[in-house]
Amino acid sequence: AKAFMATHSKAYHGANSASTTDPDPLDPSTLVAFCDGSALGNGKATCKAAFACVFPHNESWNVAEKLPSLQAAATATNNRAEYLAALEALKRANVQDPSQNQPLFIFSDSMLLIRSMTEWLPTWMSKNWRKADGKEVKNVDLLQQLTLTRGRRRVLWRHVKAHTNQRDWKSTWNDKADQLARSTAQS
Repeated sequence: AKAFMATHSKAYHGANSASTTDPDPLDPSTLVAFCDGSALGNGKATCKAAFACVFPHNESWNVAEKLPSLQAAATATNNRAEYLAALEALKRANVQDPSQNQPLFIFSDSMLLIRSMTEWLPTWMSKNWRKADGKEVKNVDLLQQLTLTRGRRRVLWRHVKAHTNQRDWKSTWNDKADQLARSTAQS
């Protein structure tokens, strides 16, 4: 854990706030992913969970996968599904842009994912994956994979409200990710 922290606890990049130098997520040349997880029977051994990662500018990259009930020695949960969706977005970005020069927008309705990656991660890493109360952070395995896979890529983590019944661009693509994750979990 100490070696991991020494390598990855440098100043964290990828905050949630917008900057005047941010690329336009509506630009088709921009890497943009909408990520969502679904868990039917959340947290139970019988949980049926899945994640989806939807790419508005290149739908052929879209992916949806089920989580095994006991995925990575942990019960499948909605949070694990959310983290796995973001991990899939990072993997796809690394295939498309192996030099990691192009920023990636990750839109998610999971505040846990967004805050984990933009606020809490550096502190957790510096405290050997412990929270302020001394308890171990949940899903450390996935947080470590997210950090390693992100590498030096700038990630722009953006929260989008879920289930708004709105027709704007963000809501439309978030709904597509939600529907794909849910239908995959149900199948």
